[in-house]
Amino acid sequence: MKTNRIGVTVTTGVAVLMMLAACGTDSTSGGGSSSSTGEPALSQEQTDELQAKIDKYKELPAFTAPGPAFDAKKASGKKIMTIPSSSALEFCHEVDMELAAAAEEYGIEAVEYENQGQPNQWVAGMNAAQNTGADVVNIACGTDPATLTPQTQSLKQAGIPTVAAHNYDPSKKELAPDLAGIVNAQYKTVGELQADWVILQTKGNANVLAIDDIGSDIATPELVAGIKQEFAKYCPETCKVRHVSVPIPNWSTAISPVVAAELSRNPDLNYVIAVYDDMVKYVLAPLTSAGATERVKIATFNASPSVVKMIQEGDVVTFDVGEDANGLARAILDQDMRILLGMPPVEESYAALRIFDKSNAEEAGSPPSFTEGYGNAAVEGFEELWSGQQ
Repeated sequence: MKTNRIGVTVTTGVAVLMMLAACGTDSTSGGGSSSSTGEPALSQEQTDELQAKIDKYKELPAFTAPGPAFDAKKASGKKIMTIPSSSALEFCHEVDMELAAAAEEYGIEAVEYENQGQPNQWVAGMNAAQNTGADVVNIACGTDPATLTPQTQSLKQAGIPTVAAHNYDPSKKELAPDLAGIVNAQYKTVGELQADWVILQTKGNANVLAIDDIGSDIATPELVAGIKQEFAKYCPETCKVRHVSVPIPNWSTAISPVVAAELSRNPDLNYVIAVYDDMVKYVLAPLTSAGATERVKIATFNASPSVVKMIQEGDVVTFDVGEDANGLARAILDQDMRILLGMPPVEESYAALRIFDKSNAEEAGSPPSFTEGYGNAAVEGFEELWSGQQ
């Protein structure tokens, strides 16, 4: 087990060590007080800075055209195949469905290669794309494109371009070879916002269990880097953060025992950062069983309908940052169509982020959906862009 410690260390019990060895890795940083009701450990300047950043991302996102306008109808008759990291991830599947619906309006067939997150299934999907006559392939939603380089090269030789869709953070410079285009995801910013929220809510006295899935995809390390950056910047001496990595296939069996063990050994725990929404139900169960939902809150990412509903109806999940599913689907489709039409790929393309908390969660709909709460700027912006009239 790799363990990195900075500042005052936290002693880990044998049971926790055994669990972590079985399901992932852990590291701890920080020290000092951890009471969210204690004296503020932030300066007024820090508090104002964090609040301004949170407020900015609570606003409805605007649309920025990623490139010049073109006539999307010229791509009619083409076929797009998207291979997500796992079809079981609710947000990823929703984006693929939105992409298919938007593509259909322009006479393009877009399909998802369904899989359960196994690398051999991704390989099978790449082979299926070539065998079924796809015109462009999206490696999507966190999968490391480098793990599929032989397949990407084979597709390229067959004249089929591959796009990395929602895999890389904009800061990532070392990219897999033979990619025709990139649609980024703001993973590092998401991690920053998760940490910023927790730091602000605990007045700089956070005691946090941060659960991630490093090792499962290329996305999470950037997200975790954002979390660590903010805690190191704002409260290196007064915040405690334990990081635990649990691979995606183990979420249903490993996350709840890890949270239960942390509750037992750490009476000052006040937040769990579950880096993705699909983790939340496994975090919530042990919190509820232990009667800890008053003192321990949850911050997460994806703005899934079921989790945003928890914000609307309760106070355990206090924060969820989401990406505009409509905007992301169209950003991917935009890049695909440009490549299909022989245009240069755009360099800066990603979906807008929006924070949901108790003050604005109702804007996500009743019941909530992935496509509400972000306004219509992206949908209208891309429609105008694809009309060729801009």
